[in-house]
Amino acid sequence: AQLLSVQFPSAASRFSSDRVTYDAPISLGRLQASGLRSRRIIALCGTASQLKDALLMFRVLRNRLAQSKSAVVVIPTDGSSEEDWGFDGLELRNSLYLATPENLEQWKEYFQSLA
Repeated sequence: AQLLSVQFPSAASRFSSDRVTYDAPISLGRLQASGLRSRRIIALCGTASQLKDALLMFRVLRNRLAQSKSAVVVIPTDGSSEEDWGFDGLELRNSLYLATPENLEQWKEYFQSLA
């Protein structure tokens, strides 16, 4: 798990008119070893319908997630996207708690190894 990497949305995304921009990828191991240790990662893995249901709670708690320096990383097993999970462009730009997995296949393999 330490080698898995994520990208966090940049704060500038909130002011972008058309897309979400991301900071440079960082591995979970580096995140833990750095001064960013207080950043919590919540990883969700599943199909579009499973992720859509699970993300409802996180959407409600988005301000609390930001306050607690928590990020949600979504790993779709069926190739689904943010739109399939119920997010539109405006909501994505304002969802600073929603991190993106770097190298999705590595993340999928990690979750498969847990099963």
